Amino acid sequence: MAATAIAALALPAVAAAQAPWPMPAADSGATNQSPTAGPTDPGLKWHLDLAQVETSFAPAGYDSLDDRVVLADAGVMVARVSNPEEQYQNTARFRSELIGIDLDTAEVRWEIPNVSPVSQGSCMPALDSQDRIWVEQRPDGGDRIVAAFDPSTGEPTGAQIPAEDQRCREQTIVGGDTERLVFASGSAGNLRMFDISGTAPTEIDVALAAREDAGDLLNHGNRDAWGVMTSDHFVTLVEIVDSEGDATEHRIVSIALDDGSTTDEITLPTKAGIDSTAYDRAYLLADGDRVYLSTRLTGDSQILAVDAAGGDLSPDWDHDLDLRAPDLTLGDGVVLFQDGRRAAGTAPSVTALDTADGSLVFDNGEPVGAQPLANPDGSFYGRTTDGGTRLNEISLMGPDGQLEWRIDRGRLVQAVAGADEIDDLNMGSNLAQTEMAAIGPDGTLYVTGNGEGILAIDDSGGLTEFICGQSFTDVDPGNTHACNIDEMAVRDITAGVAPGLFDPSGTVPREQFASFLVRALDDVDPVASGPFDDVDAGSVHAPNIFGAAAAGITQGTTATTFAPDRLITRAEVASLLARAFDLEPVDAGPFDDVDTGNVHAGNINAVFEAGITAGVTATEFDPDRTLNRAQMSSLLIRALDAADG
Repeated sequence: MAATAIAALALPAVAAAQAPWPMPAADSGATNQSPTAGPTDPGLKWHLDLAQVETSFAPAGYDSLDDRVVLADAGVMVARVSNPEEQYQNTARFRSELIGIDLDTAEVRWEIPNVSPVSQGSCMPALDSQDRIWVEQRPDGGDRIVAAFDPSTGEPTGAQIPAEDQRCREQTIVGGDTERLVFASGSAGNLRMFDISGTAPTEIDVALAAREDAGDLLNHGNRDAWGVMTSDHFVTLVEIVDSEGDATEHRIVSIALDDGSTTDEITLPTKAGIDSTAYDRAYLLADGDRVYLSTRLTGDSQILAVDAAGGDLSPDWDHDLDLRAPDLTLGDGVVLFQDGRRAAGTAPSVTALDTADGSLVFDNGEPVGAQPLANPDGSFYGRTTDGGTRLNEISLMGPDGQLEWRIDRGRLVQAVAGADEIDDLNMGSNLAQTEMAAIGPDGTLYVTGNGEGILAIDDSGGLTEFICGQSFTDVDPGNTHACNIDEMAVRDITAGVAPGLFDPSGTVPREQFASFLVRALDDVDPVASGPFDDVDAGSVHAPNIFGAAAAGITQGTTATTFAPDRLITRAEVASLLARAFDLEPVDAGPFDDVDTGNVHAGNINAVFEAGITAGVTATEFDPDRTLNRAQMSSLLIRALDAADG
């Protein structure tokens, strides 16, 4: 079979019981899922600006990072970059290089010139199970080859495949239990398969390539998955044509990895009334013997689940989309994707579908401007915005899709030596095109941009912008008290008024504050009985009221009454806090509206001195005013923080 142009590489999907391949770009299933959890308390490990790198082939640095990176077992990040040197601007040479970046030091270990550029197709570098990196190259301006290199040294391994002088377009796929490499240059007739389990590639004839009715291969863009591998089959989407070359239908085709035979093919399932040929692109993802397809037709796109066990294809479920076909990511029992059903000019949110039946699990409502990169527990990294006001920020969302943290842009700039503003990082304008590229074996998150910058984010801390208001749906993150309300939930002081609800504007009766206070104190326990006749022994708050009395925190409104239903005042809260945290009364304070003869005056001044309250103004405390649940939360959490020192 005549050699043809190459496509970019990816690695095999794995059985559900196994860990996914370690790199999204080196994963034929393109799961975008890491076997290692990334950072939870992000800090800067290193920042690399490729424009400042000086090498023998690029003494003035590189002017762009061409595509996604690949992590090799040798502790190297493999990246394709563009060289601005004039000698690489002619047609006889490729302008791009492959470089190896040390994952610990960010130093460039090696460089390979004259590799196929992204401008002439995709040809993304990919890693095989022997830790060889495969890429298309034109050595010294000669004939094109697809060659394997040692990622620890950048030296050729000797394994190579000749290729005709054509542009490489789709991804090259590497994978399968028996280690196969598959590539094409746009049509099924150019589809080629090689056994690369040994030191020298051996070609396997692909039956589909010899068929006159097999037309173009459908992809979802130069860098995206046009085919995927299960353990023993290759699955792709093919245009079927008539004798005149006109498309008659689009089919999902399964090809055996052992002999290249076609084991099954089915017409692409579509929405009712839509011909399969209307869908012009597809993104494929594999998870064990399940293949997911995202097909593109504006306004009528779909996500499909197809069982591919043993090479037989059987549609399982489908999910309709209103706008565009998204890239897919494997989460924890869900398929994650950016939902394009948003107003023009705004970022899509992330939607999750149950892998079992395609039902909606969540739509997180948080605009995410980059394809998710998932942890093993289903939490995922992305680039979030708020639709225009908030600038792009590297963020972590939990398995439920809710935002857990953002990296503060100001702190990130401060952490990078010599940077004064975010664009000094050379990650693309305002981080607008950053991608969550990979998670390393040590849990480091690697972030790339459309400029020359690369970020390595580890767990050393110091970069997080804490996001408040995550514990209850009715607490606005912008609420002054949101962080303290979250802390109330974290400390198990409150579970809210109902699942997911806190009622921040709700009033606080004296009996409720007694319960909040006793739950907050490690050295005060509920008591079964007490001195107050107006406290019903069957009340849920009774043991806490009696416990507070036994500890000397409350004396009641009289010796025998507590007034449990009466709303508590700010002055009363001050006294209860002062007694609970052993604050000595203070004779004088800044508040003009606190009478020195007021029974609570010394305690009000004490909580001011302790930093628990600043008053309603610099000179007013408003002692007789009641307070709501949000305000109460802040006073109680500040008291706990002060006690913790």
